[in-house]
Amino acid sequence: MGVNNHDDKAIRNAKEERFESLLSKLDEIERQLSQKADDIVSFQVLHHRNELEELETRLSYIEMKLDILSQTDESEIEVVKSSKLQKKPLMNKIASIFTL
Repeated sequence: MGVNNHDDKAIRNAKEERFESLLSKLDEIERQLSQKADDIVSFQVLHHRNELEELETRLSYIEMKLDILSQTDESEIEVVKSSKLQKKPLMNKIASIFTL
């Protein structure tokens, strides 16, 4: 019986060692998986940041164009107003020629 008991202990020890080895490998796989997930999230955050910076640049450009357009509209309004003021006397002169 002593030999059989010794064999059982050896088998049990081998199984425990194998189990510990599997647990160690599982821990390593979990660590690698966690690292991979962190890398993916970091990449996505960086990509989103780049997209936001691009959108911010485009928005600034659009705001600048709107400012230019609004200034242009105001100056065109002034030109139209002054043009209308100048046309009235001219129209009166033309009308006076035909009424003679």
